[in-house]
Amino acid sequence: MEEKVITPKKSSRNGHAEKFLQVVEALDKPIAILVTQVDPDAIGAALGLMSIIKSRGAVGNAKIYYCGSIGHPQNLCIFNRYNLKQICKPISEYRPEGEGYVAFVDSSCLNDARLPPDIQSEALRQKVRIVFDHHREEDITETEESFVCVEDVGSTCTLIVEYMQKIGLVLEEEAYDMALLLALGIYTDTKSLISGGKRDREAYGLITKNVTPQDLTQLIRYPLPESHFRNLTYALNHVVRSGSRLVACAGDIKPENGDDLSTIADSLIRMEGVSIVVVWGMVESSIRISARSMDTSTPLDEFLRKCFGDKSGAKLAPDGHGEGGALITPDLSFLMSEKTREKIRDVIQARFAEMVLSE
Repeated sequence: MEEKVITPKKSSRNGHAEKFLQVVEALDKPIAILVTQVDPDAIGAALGLMSIIKSRGAVGNAKIYYCGSIGHPQNLCIFNRYNLKQICKPISEYRPEGEGYVAFVDSSCLNDARLPPDIQSEALRQKVRIVFDHHREEDITETEESFVCVEDVGSTCTLIVEYMQKIGLVLEEEAYDMALLLALGIYTDTKSLISGGKRDREAYGLITKNVTPQDLTQLIRYPLPESHFRNLTYALNHVVRSGSRLVACAGDIKPENGDDLSTIADSLIRMEGVSIVVVWGMVESSIRISARSMDTSTPLDEFLRKCFGDKSGAKLAPDGHGEGGALITPDLSFLMSEKTREKIRDVIQARFAEMVLSE
């Protein structure tokens, strides 16, 4: 991807956009852009913000660090096609003591279970200069030195596109890949624009003026690995349902296929009459959980924390549906063997069903 992707363009500046530009232009140290969950919206927004900083910041040195893995097939498709491993680094490489400022995109919580505990500190909070998010659980407040934008739109990429326009920055023709990734972020987080609002549609229309449908389709209709169908088959044969709630066990999952759980959960939440779905699998010695909810009366974040503890989390989309997950690492080493593994899964499934299906 080209580093120089945006060019200044004269326009009026006002309100919050002026504050954003002031903060960007005042950056006198490198800034680390933290992504707590890898998905097209977070990737596109982080790359868009990095481009703005490189174009308008006093110090254009920006790096992107992501939590979790890039195992989801769509993320793999994006990273491989655009060689993003050269730009985006795992959070394990982030060194708080050696970095300057911090920005958050597609997240606005320092108290986020997906962040490594050793970097969740008041010292990190003091380094935050920029936040862009479309979720409503922020715990980072704006100061004189920082800019925080948390608004109810369908996608963080929508906000990035809007602020590019507000401060008078436009994508050059050679920045085609950037426009494509911003468009993909809006498209995926708004469920093919179905759950998006007027602002999302306008931002999508603006950024896709020169994007061909064929290129976007290649990123939307990404290939699914064989493991997805194998794990989906297992999950469909190990489902427990009560009323509108459903728990499915996907069996043993290889670490590189962990994101199969989220794609399975996305499918099962579409089942008629189902409003809460929990899909889980055993990833080596850990239990990984992916959850979806269409029940607006039961906040998914609170529900998951009640069932599975503090290493749980969820986000609420503008259309009211919830997406989240959890990671549990019980010490089962004494009980675990090849002969007992299936029985242990049965016990865990029974316990999860007891917790999730009880009204």
